[in-house]
Amino acid sequence: MGLVQDIVEKGDEAIQAAEDVGNRELAERVRGLQDAVSRVPDWMVD
Repeated sequence: MGLVQDIVEKGDEAIQAAEDVGNRELAERVRGLQDAVSRVPDWMVD
């Protein structure tokens, strides 16, 4: 499940960068994207 893992990892970096510059709205949007991606069934990613 490499694609989902990559999105989650890059999302963590994006969240940290957004928080570093004080952009909480962007950080929350990325968290929402991570949540949505993590709910995708494995068979849809392969």
